[in-house]
Amino acid sequence: MVREVVLASAQLRLPYAIPLETKRELVEEALRDLDLLACADTLIGDELRGLKGVSGGERRRTSVAAELVKDPRLLFLDEPSSGLDSETAMGVVAALSRLARKGRTVICTLHQPNSDITEVFDDLMLLAGGRVVYGGPWAGAVGFFTRAGFSCPSFKNPADYFLQVMTRSGAEAVDQLTSAYAAGFEGLWGNSWVKDTPTPQVSRRKLRLASGPAAPKGPSCTAVEAADVNVEAGTGAPAEAASNRVAAAAWEQAAGAVVIEMSAEKVVEDKRPSPCGSSGSSFSSLVKEPSRGDDDADPRLRSLPNTRRMLLRFGSSGVSGAGSAEVSSAWSFRGGCFGGGGDVEGPSDADRQSALGIPLWYKVFILSQRRWRTWSRDPLYLTRELAQYVCFALFVGLVYARFSSDLGVGDYARSTCVFVMLCTLSNVPPNTAVATWHEERVLLKRELDDRLYSVTAYYLARYSVLMPFALAQVSIFLTILYFMAGFVVSASSFFTFFGVMIMFQMISEGIGACFAALTRTITAGLLSAMLCLMVCLAFGGFLTTTVPVYFEWIHKTSYFTYAYSALIETEFSKTSFVNPQTGQVVPGMQVFPRQLVTGLSYAGNIGVLAAQCAAMELIKLATLHVAYWTGRI
Repeated sequence: MVREVVLASAQLRLPYAIPLETKRELVEEALRDLDLLACADTLIGDELRGLKGVSGGERRRTSVAAELVKDPRLLFLDEPSSGLDSETAMGVVAALSRLARKGRTVICTLHQPNSDITEVFDDLMLLAGGRVVYGGPWAGAVGFFTRAGFSCPSFKNPADYFLQVMTRSGAEAVDQLTSAYAAGFEGLWGNSWVKDTPTPQVSRRKLRLASGPAAPKGPSCTAVEAADVNVEAGTGAPAEAASNRVAAAAWEQAAGAVVIEMSAEKVVEDKRPSPCGSSGSSFSSLVKEPSRGDDDADPRLRSLPNTRRMLLRFGSSGVSGAGSAEVSSAWSFRGGCFGGGGDVEGPSDADRQSALGIPLWYKVFILSQRRWRTWSRDPLYLTRELAQYVCFALFVGLVYARFSSDLGVGDYARSTCVFVMLCTLSNVPPNTAVATWHEERVLLKRELDDRLYSVTAYYLARYSVLMPFALAQVSIFLTILYFMAGFVVSASSFFTFFGVMIMFQMISEGIGACFAALTRTITAGLLSAMLCLMVCLAFGGFLTTTVPVYFEWIHKTSYFTYAYSALIETEFSKTSFVNPQTGQVVPGMQVFPRQLVTGLSYAGNIGVLAAQCAAMELIKLATLHVAYWTGRI
């Protein structure tokens, strides 16, 4: 559901120390800002699975809300209206506009916007071949093109006309526009965004500064190269320095949220969230931090809701803003949002995750909850999975119904039935693993790139939910087939079958998951997994009576060998057969297939299988890490 998706995002993105009720308040605020309260308890849906849910526009706004819970000052969106009809796209852009009016800077790219959508924007930037054709207020774009010799016809969408000029009029038109823009850069932007306030005299370095959100329909206040501030460090009287700080404060108020203070002696670094949210680097602040625990010391904090105050204290990056650190002689820095050059790096991903203070078990809990809800609310998935095991169990049970006790018939039927049971559990789980993996790969990649959790947390969450489903599937399959076929009615034999088969299924699922993670398509994953499984089955002891020397290593390492041997010995050790010619009763172990003799005891075969199951879990975890490091996730 929409609310659950946004809440899970808040729990993974915000510091662990923030109370859950506060996170819920932030979720409700994000839903309200994006007009999602009406569909907050509606399923997201999945067209591929036939699950109806929210509309395309509501889904896009939900993805924005998931990011909004950490209270970012700057939002980048890549084609938020792509694939939507005009009315739905207008609703998405209108929601973004409301966010911008509430003190955030919203930057997004659009392809072929209609006139209603473009009227919502304050500022426009047109790029052609990596060069800026125009960058400034939307209201001034038509006039700029007219002055450059490209007058927009009446009753034509200006956005369509701009794209037509840049794409159809050739390189000469682009050169003409870029030259006109470069020549009139100062005239386009002017100094209105600094309100004729003198810039603070700070460093000799050129600084790229980021302003705050633009005023409605006003001049651009997104990302600009503000000014070159040239002054010799260490000069001037204290009174001049004080006047510079006053000017700097006025400059910040006019510009929005320029958060730089550079003095001749030191830089004071503010640990409050940067305009980039959790992914941005730390910026220096114009305003000193209030003392720890004194939120009312800063009038800006007094005007904010309690939830926003808490986010300012903890910071979207999880670092408390109550304290400050002094960095001597740090004249240059790198802004994580706009890439202005510098030497001081922002906090690493590991530092930010550590600062959030979210323990591994909590991330696993949140991810497990989400996965459990996804599976339990998908009736098609549950029906498909259970139907496979029920149908196979009924079919095999009817084929081998009530084993014969005749020698040469009953023993062969039992060994064949066990082989078919293991074949079922070696084919169904890998197919499911490959299919579900490729369904969730895109979401996993995005969340891992955002550092919401680690590969290990994903692995633990995945298999903490998969294990109960596997237990239920094997229970249903074995309960139907075991008694229909006529295996020995014994609790010890039944639970031995159950334990061996659950370990066998988990190994088979692991093979499918590993090949799915290492391949890029479903077809490649299925073919690779099936090839590996066929090799294991071929030398497991049923299809071959003798194993060539050069394939002996496959027979000794195949998990099928030990599972098959353990199950056959469990059944044959408690079964006797009657020779139809002589009427003699023959103990089952006297006809135990010699090719199944592994040199290990009954318990030894099960022990090796258990070790292989544990090793497969480590292999799965390592494979996921390798897939992420190599970019296959």
